[in-house]
Amino acid sequence: MKAPRFWSNRKNWIIPAALSPLAMIYRLSIFVNRLNSKNITCSIPIVCAGNIVTGGAGKTPTAIAIAKLLADMGQTPHFLSRGYRGKISGPTLVDREIHDSSMVGDEALLLAKIAPTWISCDREKGASAATNAGASIIIMDDGHQNHDIIKDLSIIVIDGGFGFGNSRLIPSGPLRESLKSGIIRADAVVIIGQDKYATKEKIKNYSLPIIDADIFPVAKDTNIETKSVIAFAGIGRPEKFFDTLDFIGCEIIKKYTFSDHYNYKPKEIDRLASEAEKYSATLVTTEKDWIRIEKNKQNLVMPIPIELKWKDANKIKDLLNELFINT
Repeated sequence: MKAPRFWSNRKNWIIPAALSPLAMIYRLSIFVNRLNSKNITCSIPIVCAGNIVTGGAGKTPTAIAIAKLLADMGQTPHFLSRGYRGKISGPTLVDREIHDSSMVGDEALLLAKIAPTWISCDREKGASAATNAGASIIIMDDGHQNHDIIKDLSIIVIDGGFGFGNSRLIPSGPLRESLKSGIIRADAVVIIGQDKYATKEKIKNYSLPIIDADIFPVAKDTNIETKSVIAFAGIGRPEKFFDTLDFIGCEIIKKYTFSDHYNYKPKEIDRLASEAEKYSATLVTTEKDWIRIEKNKQNLVMPIPIELKWKDANKIKDLLNELFINT
């Protein structure tokens, strides 16, 4: 499903108010989940790149950027993911030659390009598998709301262009838990892009380290910035992708949005490719979407990879170094 527009509309209170009884039920489910959690400690450090809102805040690019820093520090990071929308429950080591997004989810395939990646619905078993396989540190892509395993460094990732939306709990808003409960368990906050909704001001009383970052398209020898494009995306906030295309100078002829983690049908890709041909345009999408396209159709679409860049890498390096001093 696509995120409803009223989640980001801070002035629309009628629909959120009508849904507030369901939000109260959701709040109760969170409480019950915490009561039944295992709270297991792992023998190696665990870093979590999570968020408080549902949808695409930039967790996966953040997790990848952290893994690269750890590798430069001489560590052996492994990723741990539940494999959202994948069929495999794990623990399973992702093999990009064998697994596809229907089996392990799209994020896991992106992570596996960088470091060994484990899929496991049971985070304790996944962490144990990674440890036994030689990981010196585990990076969880998402999992801030998972209380079965204790994190040594829990980082909240926030999209500066969205903030906390209307600051209401699901389904009245995009919050997975209350802002207070999510922030007090965090050790640091990463804000990606311009802080358009005064997020820093809202969390200033929690005295957390705030690390600024931006996401940029990865340079490729495609001259895409000189081309007309038809763009489509099925991510948490598709407009971020369209803004990226504007940023690099593309002329967007048409744009199409799909629900988050959408599984594209071959006929849909054929239709979009035919439209691109009609306008003499290049059909483009995110790398995350491209992974969910059947392999025999991927040649019709150009993926636009992205990467996260820290504005001050020393801030995150200091937090990571402390892990190996204190554990």
